[in-house]
Amino acid sequence: MIYNINKGRNADIANKSPVLNGYNELIAEVNKNRETMELAEAIVAAIKSCVERNILVYFLEKYASEVLNMLFTEWNWDDAKQVWQEEAREEGIVETAKSMLKEGLDVVLIERITKLSQKEILDLR
Repeated sequence: MIYNINKGRNADIANKSPVLNGYNELIAEVNKNRETMELAEAIVAAIKSCVERNILVYFLEKYASEVLNMLFTEWNWDDAKQVWQEEAREEGIVETAKSMLKEGLDVVLIERITKLSQKEILDLR
């Protein structure tokens, strides 16, 4: 289930977490700024405003560049889904290799089946 926690939506959920509430404020500020500013300027101004109002100060000061990159990157569900599927596939291969090692199968056989390198397999021990 997905909840919309943008400002004015599901406030009971967002208010349970200062971080979520701060994120709401940041995004609301970006959206407000977009009425009169280009995206880059709107994001920078929103970050500055939040820091001045003591909202997400530590996070924004420590991770400002990551926040900027995240907000500049257009979210694409198809790309995200593809990344999640790839991560799950890789995790499944690693878990399979671990199980094969526990069963005493030969590293060369595990390598051939999983396509992991011998070093990767041996590092799983």
